[in-house]
Amino acid sequence: MLNLNTTILAELPIPFPPLPEQRAIAAILGTWDRAIALTERRLAAAEQRKKALMQQLLTGRVRFPEFAKSTEKQSCKYGDLPADWKIIHLESVAEVNAESIGESSDPNRKYLYIDLSSVDRGIITMPTEHQAFGDLPSRARRILHRGDVIMATVRPNLLGFAVCDFKPENVLCSTGFALISPKELSDSHFIYQSLYSDIILKQVYGLVTGSNYPAINASEVKKLWFVWPTSAEERRNIAATLDACDRELDLLRRKQDALHAHKRGLMQRLLTGRVRVKGGSGLKPAGQTHEAP
Repeated sequence: MLNLNTTILAELPIPFPPLPEQRAIAAILGTWDRAIALTERRLAAAEQRKKALMQQLLTGRVRFPEFAKSTEKQSCKYGDLPADWKIIHLESVAEVNAESIGESSDPNRKYLYIDLSSVDRGIITMPTEHQAFGDLPSRARRILHRGDVIMATVRPNLLGFAVCDFKPENVLCSTGFALISPKELSDSHFIYQSLYSDIILKQVYGLVTGSNYPAINASEVKKLWFVWPTSAEERRNIAATLDACDRELDLLRRKQDALHAHKRGLMQRLLTGRVRVKGGSGLKPAGQTHEAP
């Protein structure tokens, strides 16, 4: 229906069970609502914990004791940082768009193509089918390597960032991404986590041009300032801690999605009478003469 009004709503047929069964159905669905609400609160708390950890760990306000040799600080435009940390341009520790494929490449060679919609906050949704290069969009140019940090430079506010933790074979990415290839593979996750920090996001938002198609370019990505602990092990520890937060968040999001899906399934069965609540004490399919176990 394109339009609804009170007359149409008043005439809509609604399955209407007896009052005791209504109460039993509402109680069952209410239990799922409470489980969903609890998971949402846990998810919100976990998101706040990670945000706080990022603000502390990526600025050196909180450090792992084995790396904090001194309490001395240095002042810079990003605040007070540990004296033994550096402020660097990204290009000094990584290449950006190290390898691209040319238009003259074999048009029949097949590739997997990752477009902007395939990357979302740490998750890469890989396509299932290879396509001939000649059939791919003109933006299919970036060659993906293991350890690359994928950074969406088109609509970067959507945080389409991820790390390639697998060995890609014949995988191309859109030119709407910057592919960041760390000089040290172990720095992939530190660079990835830093992309979400206030220090990086403020720089990115300050560089974005265009209102309908906001974007930054690769040369600007190279010049982004990163806060950089001088110890590779400290960088790994920071990244590992934040990665653990991400795994917790992913688990809670999966649980939330599963609870919503289960509730939808229950609603479809209970609110249509396909499954009946007998006496408010159990469930049974419509027409069944005994209670379901």
